[in-house]
Parts: sequence; structure tokens; C-alpha cells
Amino acid sequence: MLFTGDGKIYFMIKNKKNILLIGGSGYLGSHLRGALSPDFQLFYTSRTKNDNNINLDLLNKETYKNIISQTSYDYIIFLASTLKGLGTTELTEEYLSLDTIGFSGFLQFISENKINTRLIYISSMTVYGIDNTVPVNENGILEPMSTYGLSKFLAENIFSFYCKSNQTKGVILRIPGIYGGNRTSGYIYNTAIKCRKQQSIEINTSSLGYWEAINIDDLCNWIKEFIENYDWNTNIDTFNIGYGTKIDFIECARIIKEMSGSKSDIIINENIGYKDFYLDNTKIKKYVKVKNNYLQSLEQYIKNIGQ
Repeated sequence: MLFTGDGKIYFMIKNKKNILLIGGSGYLGSHLRGALSPDFQLFYTSRTKNDNNINLDLLNKETYKNIISQTSYDYIIFLASTLKGLGTTELTEEYLSLDTIGFSGFLQFISENKINTRLIYISSMTVYGIDNTVPVNENGILEPMSTYGLSKFLAENIFSFYCKSNQTKGVILRIPGIYGGNRTSGYIYNTAIKCRKQQSIEINTSSLGYWEAINIDDLCNWIKEFIENYDWNTNIDTFNIGYGTKIDFIECARIIKEMSGSKSDIIINENIGYKDFYLDNTKIKKYVKVKNNYLQSLEQYIKNIGQ
């Protein structure tokens, strides 16, 4: 059995490694739990209390003690974040505090409580600058275009500093925008729905800097494979995860229209406001059999929406 600070008792499954997902009740977290649960013993946190999770708010230090247990976690994966800083450059506390003050405070807590485990921070492609050579590799120029990207950039630096200072093993995974699963919003979902209803698709890319470029099932399966195969030989390392192929924003709408057999009109407003950009996935191929599943996964998703 495992006892946590919130008073719950969890029954352990022998020989399964323990993973704690910080922010595991969100969009990515809920799907990642599904991918990991057959082979790992999972625990996850949420700011909202229910019967299945561990209550944790990174901005409330009183809740940190809830993760304390009589059994150690083999891995802690940091998913908690806020997307409110996407599409803006406003430097508000609301957009930055979770990935800076909250994140650093929690790292200090696990240090003081000697929770020495393997750590994974889920970052974002938005930390990269727009003028990188594509595909952009992990050594690319880091010049965030949004407050969201800035928050991830700052969190990466806090995380790297922590791992090096405490001789803790850590990994940063930079991911593209996600679509699929139970999400009923976003560019790809809304485009697919309009195609099904034969509605016009209006596209305005005047200030576009981030778009959906990976199916959540592919992403979760590859994160699982990475955890199973990574050698943890260094204190801190960084990897891109992606299909390794160009995924154009406007072309994506045309592909969805064709896959749907739709007669929807695609109307492009103003000039194209973005540059070609996608992640180089060469480095992670040492541990994960990433494939260019872009068209196959997109087509399957379009079929599922139509059912």
C-alpha cells in the first residue's frame, strides 16, 4: 500500500514502476494516463479534489505535502501549465506564475523532502524562435514569440538549473500543438466539423505562431516508449517529439476537406502570416520509434469525428 498526505490509501501493483503526473487531470494528462496505465502504477494531481487524484496546486505550497508517501515515485512528469499566454506578449502574473514561482517552489519542496527521482518536464515548440533553420533541432535559437512560450522557456531554465544543482536526472520534452482524443475544440476539430456540415472555412493567419501538429495518441505512445527506453545517463537533456515533417496550417485544411469528401469553401483572409516550421526528431529516435504518422493519424481522427 501507498499512503499520501491527503489521507488516501493506494494499493500498489507488484513490479510496476510508479509514475506521478503533476497536472494529470488535464487534456494531455488524462490521455497520457490511458497510455501508461497498463504498464505503470499511476498517481496524478489536480487542483480540483476528487476521489481518484491527489490534490495539488503549484501556487499553494500547503498542498505540496499531499504527494508525500511511504513509497517513492520512480518518475515525476510535469504537465501542469496554462495556455492563457498563447497569442499574447503581455507579461501578466497570471500567465507566468505557474511555470515560474509555482514550479520552482515545488522543485524546492521535493529537494527538501529528498524526493530524488527521475523527472520529465513537458515543454513546447513555442520556446523556439521563428528564424530557425527548419527542421529545428534541440540546439535551435530560443526566442519565444508569446508569453506562453516565454513561460516554458523560463521553466526549462529553472528545471535545468535544479537538475544540475541537485545532481538529479531530468529530461525536457518539447512538443508541438496537440489535437485529437476527447478534445472538442481547436483548429483541426473545428475545421473537420465545418467540412462535415459543408460550411465555409475562413482562415486568417495574420498573427499565427502556433498550431496543432501531432495527434495526442501518437504523442502519448511515444512518451511512454521514451520512458521505457531512455538511459538516464546525464543530469539534464532535451528532446523534440514530432513527426519530423512539414505540417502546413493552410494545407491541413485542404487535406481535411479532401479526407472528408467535403465541398466546403476554403477562404484565406489577408497574406500568409507564418513561416515554415517543424521539429527535427532525429535525436529522440535513439529511444523512440517515431514515425511520420501525420496523414494516417489525421485521417483516422477525421473518420472518428464523423461516426
